[in-house]
Amino acid sequence: MNYNSCNLCEVIEQINQQKILLPAIQRKFVWHYSQIECLFDSIMRGYPIGTFLFWKIKGTNEINKYTFYKFIQEYHERDSINEVASNPIQKDEIIGILDGQQRLTSIYIALQGSYAYKKPYCKSNNDNSYPKRNLYLNLFNSNSVNEDGMQYEFKFLEDSFYNENEFWYNVKNIFTDWIDIEDIENIYPQLLNSIEGANVKEKFIKDGIEIRKTLRRLYTIVKDEKLINYCEISKNDLDSILDMFIRVNDGGTPLSKTDLLLSTMIANWVEARDEVEELIISLNKKGEGFKFTNDVIMKSALCLIEKPVQFKVKNFNKDIVNQIKTNWENIKSALVKAADLLAELGFCSENITSYNAIIPIAYYIYNNGLIDFTTKNDIKKYFVIALIKQIFGRASDTVISDFREIIKNEKTFTNLMISKKLKQNEKFDIDHDFINEILSFKKGMYTFLILTLLYPNLKYSQNSFHQDHLHPDSFFTSAKLKSANIDESLWKDWQQKKDTLPNLQILERKENEQKLITPLEKWVNENYKDAISINNFKTISFIEKDCSLDFKDFDIFYQKRSEKLSKKLKELFNIE
Repeated sequence: MNYNSCNLCEVIEQINQQKILLPAIQRKFVWHYSQIECLFDSIMRGYPIGTFLFWKIKGTNEINKYTFYKFIQEYHERDSINEVASNPIQKDEIIGILDGQQRLTSIYIALQGSYAYKKPYCKSNNDNSYPKRNLYLNLFNSNSVNEDGMQYEFKFLEDSFYNENEFWYNVKNIFTDWIDIEDIENIYPQLLNSIEGANVKEKFIKDGIEIRKTLRRLYTIVKDEKLINYCEISKNDLDSILDMFIRVNDGGTPLSKTDLLLSTMIANWVEARDEVEELIISLNKKGEGFKFTNDVIMKSALCLIEKPVQFKVKNFNKDIVNQIKTNWENIKSALVKAADLLAELGFCSENITSYNAIIPIAYYIYNNGLIDFTTKNDIKKYFVIALIKQIFGRASDTVISDFREIIKNEKTFTNLMISKKLKQNEKFDIDHDFINEILSFKKGMYTFLILTLLYPNLKYSQNSFHQDHLHPDSFFTSAKLKSANIDESLWKDWQQKKDTLPNLQILERKENEQKLITPLEKWVNENYKDAISINNFKTISFIEKDCSLDFKDFDIFYQKRSEKLSKKLKELFNIE
């Protein structure tokens, strides 16, 4: 092995020319933007960033044996995939990155590209939720370490970002503004002239020496210092390269068994990476958005072709890969149909705690299971209970295998949750105690899931729904309870009950926003004009027809609605 070093500028130039590429066995880029910001602070402070492992392949014939990918330049948190390198065959020598791909890709994105990540509270399936951001360096305040442990403040920002007390320099400009380090004497006045705010201009002049020093440091770490220390190997045997890749990456926590499994797959099926990544992107755009990963795709593939679902690299042989490849279109179709069904039933990334719970549904569809109204309801009941009872925990591989065996024998979801095999395990048992536990759930993901069972006819895939307090949440403060003349001995009990299932319903987002603090009795009388429509509302909302909706009668309301909900849930889960 040969050890050498080079600067960032030299590596970036080789990446641009596709002389440095990513072998197909590499996993996808996964670094968070904050990791890149931290990496550049480390580089600026002279901290080591680790060694890299380069695989040099010589000769057009040898290069053509393998698939290589270009580095991602414009990264998109939801949609990015690596493109296959189109012209490595035109070169007689290339370098594949075996170790250091995440760091090198991060450096390339920062200095040559952009990072688009989702704005807070925005929908994941909306393209406008992912603005393009470039890496900027704050030229002020680089003399001390801040509360996050950073001395140099790097941030991915939109180009339109502006702060009247800061000056942010786009680090990519180091390639367009500078030819030589002494160009700082020309760049500094140009930056000063570009400033509009008086406060920033004054600080820019005052801190001129430190700003020049920071810019010089940036130039030096990109174009002068040999920061990339690498070990170079020259082997053309893919088995040896794969073994080395696994040994190098298996020692650290970032690389999961799924990544190693996928790398092994790619060694026998070069299109596997593209196929899996494209499927994940497609699935995650369904409905309100999902968060499928390699893990659930690969485990689904093993389950659907009737293979053991444990992730063991040594057991993932060529024959199994070929079976997955042969059945890939059907596997893909089953997962897409499962995702479509879950979106229709009101599920999304916000309320799914285990994606392994989807695998039995995909298995049922893969084996031509009938999807009618009854089956949809049974699947929904299964899925809600699987999530609430956290059935797919540490022993999820065993659970998946159990479900597969039952579905294979039953050919239906109807009897799935009351199967004798499952009821042998207390986690699967649904009894009176569990129903009482459900009624005590406080407002959150689990109450939403139960409410979707209680209100099955709403168009969850077409509208946005909220959980609504029947008696408004704001009525339960001590001050409001006192003004309503509620006995003080009841306050604590009422405040505990207000957020639980018997005081919750589902409303469309707009309707919920209009209801807000309106007293329940007033809201019902305004929206349901006569006795018949009020009784219809009570029937739909599991409220006794003669039950008072006046806030002072909350205790009676709560008790009677608990009884109605308990009865309905026992019907849903066949509890006598």
